[in-house]
Amino acid sequence: MDIPSGQELDDFLKKVDQVESIVKALNSDNQNLVKENLDKADELIQEQVIEVDGIKTKTSCSRSVINKYSENEEKTPTLPQPNLNQETFMAALEKDAQERFERKKKMTILANELKEIGNKEFKKKNYEKAIEYYTEALQKVRDIPVIYTNRAQAFNAIGKYEEAISDCDWALRIDDKCIKALIHKGKAFGFMKKFDQALTEFENAKIIDSKQNVVIDEYIKELERSRIAFSQEKSAEIFLDQNNDKNSPASNIMEILNNKINLANQNNWYYSGGLRCLASLCNDETTRTLFRTQNGFSLFEKHSVFSKYFNSEIELLKLNGSEIDILSSSFEFFTAITRECDENIRAIFKIENFSQIIENLLKQLKENSLSVKSQLVDFLFSLSEKEFGVIQIINNFNQFKILDLLIDLVENKNDSMVDSKTVNIVQNLLLEEK
Repeated sequence: MDIPSGQELDDFLKKVDQVESIVKALNSDNQNLVKENLDKADELIQEQVIEVDGIKTKTSCSRSVINKYSENEEKTPTLPQPNLNQETFMAALEKDAQERFERKKKMTILANELKEIGNKEFKKKNYEKAIEYYTEALQKVRDIPVIYTNRAQAFNAIGKYEEAISDCDWALRIDDKCIKALIHKGKAFGFMKKFDQALTEFENAKIIDSKQNVVIDEYIKELERSRIAFSQEKSAEIFLDQNNDKNSPASNIMEILNNKINLANQNNWYYSGGLRCLASLCNDETTRTLFRTQNGFSLFEKHSVFSKYFNSEIELLKLNGSEIDILSSSFEFFTAITRECDENIRAIFKIENFSQIIENLLKQLKENSLSVKSQLVDFLFSLSEKEFGVIQIINNFNQFKILDLLIDLVENKNDSMVDSKTVNIVQNLLLEEK
């Protein structure tokens, strides 16, 4: 991709100022000043930028020869005109600029068409393809900030954070108040765990446009969650390294997670008991983080027993007591493992079909399985008491559907304590909506 460096852009803009000064001098009544600036014209006018109707165009000319063709067009020779007077020179310059404006306008239309195709690919999560279209668009026109910021967003999506930052810097060179550039640059720094730099970009965005503060504050909150998660993961790593004795808490967690709970051909009570034992050992943010970083949540997708009952098609009426206890212990575990650990909430919602599993169970809890109902409501209540938990519920469920299912539970009035918590869940979700 042939894009000029920052220094080249600065030099170019400096020349624009010099050319503008020359053109003004050519209109002077002082003939000595006019002559002096005509002499300077051949030396200084290389690629003048003229703005017409908001579109910047390049032009290159001298007193001798007017270059009327862009780089992409076939050039035809122009006869030198050594003795251009001021009026002829200005007319040629104006004509050249108008021609370049028309070509630039055409290229801008093509660039925007390519950008729209790139946007469609981005929405389909075809990020590499989107980048190709944005890049092609920038080869047509290089001074449209939104194309740089769109490509930066796509680069962030595939983990190319340095490239994203570079595109944001380009957008800011063109428009130093480009909010999207600052936001995507902040996100890139956040993904790179450069939290202070990320925060600086978000704060700069707030200064430029205070109307965006609500949205930007959400980005800052997510950044702080990432900072906390990173700190917790480093602590968990140190904890594991320093507690590798046979009877240490870390060793006990790893023993259950990697060996005991994976023993085949045990009864269901063995597995639900193992999960409750894990919950008791994961009793602070470091041990809860350790469970996540050691891929603990894969139990609910890959374990032969937990995955059998933790799916979106389970029918409670067909389950016996030990099978019901697998579900009850799972939600009991989720409540424990998400205390003071937002990243574990995020990890739970990434379990395959998690939202559908919850909805399926809620539909069946009017008449069945008080133990599952109690533990599931406890879990949802604990989520609704946390800002990030509410965000996950709102983002992962159909809000009207989940509210209807919860209200139906209350109307059934099986258990006053459970009903009270269910009402609180509904209230917390409605308050967040307001």
